[in-house]
Amino acid sequence: MIVKILHVINSLVAAGAENLVVTLANEQVKTNDVSVFTFYSEKDVFAEKLDDRIDFKPHKGQNYFSTKKIYTLYKCIKANDVIHVHLFPPFYIVAILSLFTRKKTLVFTEHNTKNSRRRSVLKPLEIFIYKRYSYIICISDGVARELKAWMGNRINSITIKNVINTDYINSIAPVDRDTLRLEDDEILLAMVGRFQEQKDQDTIIRALPALPKNYNLLLIGEGEREEELKMLSKELDVEERVHFMGVKKNVFGILKSCDVGIISSKWEGFGLVALEYMASGLPALGSNNEGLKEVIGTSEALFEIGNHTQLSKLILKTTRDTAFKKQIQETQKEHLHSFDLKKAIEEHQRVYKNKVTEC
Repeated sequence: MIVKILHVINSLVAAGAENLVVTLANEQVKTNDVSVFTFYSEKDVFAEKLDDRIDFKPHKGQNYFSTKKIYTLYKCIKANDVIHVHLFPPFYIVAILSLFTRKKTLVFTEHNTKNSRRRSVLKPLEIFIYKRYSYIICISDGVARELKAWMGNRINSITIKNVINTDYINSIAPVDRDTLRLEDDEILLAMVGRFQEQKDQDTIIRALPALPKNYNLLLIGEGEREEELKMLSKELDVEERVHFMGVKKNVFGILKSCDVGIISSKWEGFGLVALEYMASGLPALGSNNEGLKEVIGTSEALFEIGNHTQLSKLILKTTRDTAFKKQIQETQKEHLHSFDLKKAIEEHQRVYKNKVTEC
């Protein structure tokens, strides 16, 4: 049974939810008709990774409510069987538009443990919106727990853990350190993520003064806090050791030339980048929050949120204690098998088809 699937998301910028959409769409188009609708496309880095068979419908400008965008989206909803929505405000927009179409299978993926809408004043609206969806897919057990605490038993939900395409990552060669203008004897720490409050790159920067001077930090991404983080690097006299790389297309090639991957977020729904570190052959260190601790795979690779002193000690142990580093890598390599792409695709397809049959 071929299903017509429409993924709706803000954009295809370099971030976790966007990465998941591309991964799902590329696999689903092998047996289904798949379209992807984005509200703005100025920095759609991941768009280049979409399979040519996918009907990609990007839009310019960041106005979510332009008449053209809403009308185009409405037509797309009418033309498809399954409308799979990611992030806010598409979550609300599609729910409202569904009031004006014949019954469709609406699926929403909950990507985070926290959001600013979880306030009592908005709860009646939230209940209404969530109940427009046939199923809510949670990307981790932590996300599922937080959603249940907010919505109770009012909605149909299922956990399908986030995944990555390890075959693709394995095919990427490491970049030469000369192209990064870094020496072979330097220890390279990496964090991939937007420069925003949630990601807390500050903690890694604050850990650097306690590390030897040949320890460098590569920050891959962009965002509104970039200047603030540069100022912090300068205040701590580590600005020459913190490298702001911007958004990079060859992220995995860069990661494979690094020594340790770190994700220091204050909260995460899942922390997809931790899996990308593991698949790139790096030990992945992460902050001990609800979403990350089930992804990191071993408590020995966790540090408390915001604790730069604990992080600096963990970095030193990981880079100097060969046996400890090998233990983390072997544990995480085995843990990586838990996030099977084929299984995730089958679980999504089962949700889609069950609900399509009911429509």
